[in-house]
Amino acid sequence: MPRISSDKLAERRARILDAAESCFARSGFHRSTMQDICREAGVSAGAVYVYFDSKEALIEGIVARDRVEAAEAMGMLAEAEDFLAALEAVLHACVLARPAHKAALFIEIIGEAHRNPRVAASLGQCDSQLRSLLRSLIERARSDGRIPDGLPAERLALMMAILADGLFVRRSLDPGFDGAAMVPLIMNTMRGLLELPSAEKAAPTARSRPKIRLVAEAGR
Repeated sequence: MPRISSDKLAERRARILDAAESCFARSGFHRSTMQDICREAGVSAGAVYVYFDSKEALIEGIVARDRVEAAEAMGMLAEAEDFLAALEAVLHACVLARPAHKAALFIEIIGEAHRNPRVAASLGQCDSQLRSLLRSLIERARSDGRIPDGLPAERLALMMAILADGLFVRRSLDPGFDGAAMVPLIMNTMRGLLELPSAEKAAPTARSRPKIRLVAEAGR
């Protein structure tokens, strides 16, 4: 029996992951079956199980692939003279230029992570690794003098992740959402965050923070 080349194996694995993405985004994690994914990929069930033993393993593969792609895009921050321009390019590559089904898939994986420890671990590891990478890139840019000192790098990286997550959620909820139109506002926000002296000075104290009562609570 002729051996399949490593390139062919990688191509088949990628095709299976693409099929799983489409099925999960379209029908949801629980309504999609392994048979659905086989049909979408145009492969036999045996071929799928060579690479992935379950739907959870497929999500792990999807998340890992996205992590690698995001890390590669973020690599441009390492040497970019204009850090903010490079950050805007990363935002486009990792969020706005992603296919529409990726937004629905993002929501589906988050939802499943709340119920499934294996999915939660995979998603949590991805988030932690990407934020750690972003933190180190921010620290490097500061040491090189490309951006000013400001918020702690860990908090700044978290804020960037929150903005990216929010864009994915908005894309999923609103098919007509024009993410590109929001980019200037987002970059102005990032510019302001980069120049803040510290999170402590920027945040209101418990004493100065206004107290807001919810309507439901007010009626009790």
